[in-house]
Amino acid sequence: MKDTNYITIQGWMVNQLKLSGNELLVYAIIYGFSQDEESAFKGAMSYLAASVNASKRAVFDVLNRLVKKGLIVKEEFIKNGQKYCDYRTPPRPKGGSAESAYPMQNLHGGYADSAPGGENSAHHNSSNIKKDTAAADQARTEKTEAATAAEISLLKQTFRRLDSALIFDEAFYGKARAFMSKHRLDPGYLSWLHECCARKKPRSIAGFYFKIFFEPRFVELYREANPPEQTLACPVCGTEHGACKNCAACGLDAALRNDEEHVENARKLYRMPPPRRAAYEAEFAALSNHPPAKDADLKEYFRRLKALRQKYGL
Repeated sequence: MKDTNYITIQGWMVNQLKLSGNELLVYAIIYGFSQDEESAFKGAMSYLAASVNASKRAVFDVLNRLVKKGLIVKEEFIKNGQKYCDYRTPPRPKGGSAESAYPMQNLHGGYADSAPGGENSAHHNSSNIKKDTAAADQARTEKTEAATAAEISLLKQTFRRLDSALIFDEAFYGKARAFMSKHRLDPGYLSWLHECCARKKPRSIAGFYFKIFFEPRFVELYREANPPEQTLACPVCGTEHGACKNCAACGLDAALRNDEEHVENARKLYRMPPPRRAAYEAEFAALSNHPPAKDADLKEYFRRLKALRQKYGL
């Protein structure tokens, strides 16, 4: 692939979609998995986190922003009692690329549907449309190649970090990328498989690694050793997180998730305008920093706490 292909995809995402930083990297990965408009990124959050060198929390925030911007689509489903999410780029208009949603300009400076009538004009516009479609197809191919190349480059870097002996022919990396996407394997599979190889002490660790990489039984063994973390949506703010963890977005305590009164108050607090919420939290902190010194003061403490909550509608 020529370097100009990478420049094309990078320029389109930066200049047209206004992406940068982790948003650019995450979008490029999901775009690469979405090119046939039937596939999607089916990997774990940890795969994206490792790929862009960021925390899962940061990647989750990036995904939410891309969904809100309409640049990616989130699809949720339940499998074996667990919730999964797929991410894909929106389908493009038939015969066009993402840019073809905008009107096509002809050689005269007008738009294809506003050119003067007549056979010559119609033929001229038809030729322009064919040229634009061919150019869009070429651009789409270049973008797909660039996104795939970026993912393969990340794979190579991961192998090098694991073991300098893990060097394979170019065909392997493309197959490995497709295999991991199909089976929803995160980067942890790569290091786990390397540990399996090291325990066997083969004559050639790269040869043995290559031999077992695509074995379905090793995929199953990895899943048994690393069951997917069950996630759920926070009842206060809707953020997805581990079922046994506190919500990182709104702070809801996992132990109080089923306490309806506590959850309802947490929702009210979460929806408060920021200045009002800050004022409440400051008053609450001031009260909490001076707990009752003896039982006789306990009644007054709870009276003041109740008054504070009533003041802010909690």
